[in-house]
Amino acid sequence: LAERHVTNDELLDRAIRFVHLLNSCVYKNTYRRRGKKLDCVMTVEGERSCKDLHCHFAFSKPHIMTAREFNELVKKALAMSDDFCMYSERTNAPQHKVDIADGEWMRYITKELDSKSFANLHLP
Repeated sequence: LAERHVTNDELLDRAIRFVHLLNSCVYKNTYRRRGKKLDCVMTVEGERSCKDLHCHFAFSKPHIMTAREFNELVKKALAMSDDFCMYSERTNAPQHKVDIADGEWMRYITKELDSKSFANLHLP
């Protein structure tokens, strides 16, 4: 089994697919038929800092559901996509973090953006 790092374009394609799956889980037919979708900001990080490429997302949680319900749908979309798996070294179980996005989170996810170019900022 050989592993390789994904390219920026591959990561972006996978991230957009995840957002599509999450929109389908949250809004079901309304997403497909009427285009209703989550407000989302996504950044790709790692190119400038020489880290592994990865994504950060900020979604607006729909008012119609609780944070717990939204978290469960994020888990479901992650499982459906099978593209984003982070494993805890201690438990070897898949993990992700869903939390309240505030101004600090927005500053954190945009820290690698160049003030003259927003190439790694996406609004899927």
